[in-house]
Amino acid sequence: MLHKVKKKYALIFILFLICIKLNAIRIDPDTTQINSIYFADSNNFYFNFQNQNFFWNNEYFGSIAAGYTLIGYHVTPTIEYHFSNNFKVEAGVHMLKYSGVDDFSTIMPSYSAVFHNKNISFVMGSLYGGSYHLLPDVVYNYERNFTHNQENGIQFRIDSKRLFLDVWFDWQTFIFRGDDKQEEFIAGVSTEPVLIKKNNFSFSTPSFMLVSHKGGQINTVEDKITTSFNIGSGAKFDYKFNNGFFSKITAKTQIMLYANEGPGNEWSDTLSAVHLYYMKMHDEFKIKSEGNGVYSNVKLSKGNSFVSLGHWYANNFVSLVGNNIYQSLSEGIFAGNKWERNLLTAQVYYSHRLVKYVEFGIMCEALYDINTMLIDYSTGVKICVDANFKLGKLRINRAN
Repeated sequence: MLHKVKKKYALIFILFLICIKLNAIRIDPDTTQINSIYFADSNNFYFNFQNQNFFWNNEYFGSIAAGYTLIGYHVTPTIEYHFSNNFKVEAGVHMLKYSGVDDFSTIMPSYSAVFHNKNISFVMGSLYGGSYHLLPDVVYNYERNFTHNQENGIQFRIDSKRLFLDVWFDWQTFIFRGDDKQEEFIAGVSTEPVLIKKNNFSFSTPSFMLVSHKGGQINTVEDKITTSFNIGSGAKFDYKFNNGFFSKITAKTQIMLYANEGPGNEWSDTLSAVHLYYMKMHDEFKIKSEGNGVYSNVKLSKGNSFVSLGHWYANNFVSLVGNNIYQSLSEGIFAGNKWERNLLTAQVYYSHRLVKYVEFGIMCEALYDINTMLIDYSTGVKICVDANFKLGKLRINRAN
């Protein structure tokens, strides 16, 4: 099966490599904080405290996605030790709690071993995921920063003035011999070189590839192997203002593709029997193996705050871990699939640093469906804490 994938997407992957090799100057991404997590001190202990408190309300009225509310918090306290200027280990616990639920929904260990040399990082264990991947909401749901904040596997990053590259392998379900479930993982590549930078103007080419795989050879289930893809590439223009209320304007367009390889239907586990039967009997509602979409937007920014207007057009597009409101596949209404999506989007986000280590954010988003003339909207508030405290050096007492 993989030989089909290699042939079909070899050209797109070569384009990734071409972008990487271009002699470009990269713009620092707006959402990444990767440079703040490494410290030059060796033989030192640090205490890290990461926490997000969130309230996120989605009011959806169409057949694609149902409205819901997320309210709660997650917290990840860790201790890290720097063996040298280039290597550290970090261990702790990640806990996710929703308001209105007595118990924690997630309690899991967090551990990572990180090698860092200048602008290159290699991570094994708990990864730097979420917003660090710099992926659009269409293919990587922003809410995963709240609900799926922990990714585990392997990661390689280049974060320099000339290039941003993030390659990761998030192993989601591990299987032992005889297990009655499939192994599952998501692999990704995200890159953004800047090809032109003159004075206040810059031009970059953000691109990505996401691969979702379900399979296994040592398990006992008879579910068919599936491998699905989201791939995208586009153009991004930035202009920085010398004065005025806003500091920067950004215009971006990305072409995105969806494909599902293999005889299996990856979405069968999440759909009802009625849904599957209805799609079997009616061709217009069948899940197709390929799709595409184009997302274009213009954003005015001031620091981390921004206002944005955009347009999303898609035909038979399915996102692997993206925001469901953008895709063509209904979450559960058996006749709700809409293969053509034509949306106008508007976002307003305000960010303010309350005190050191603490950021407050509020966001409003509206989506107008041109085809159905329905308006969906989301509103949210969050308080984020990202603190690092130096504890001191490791002291070894040697006997005389």
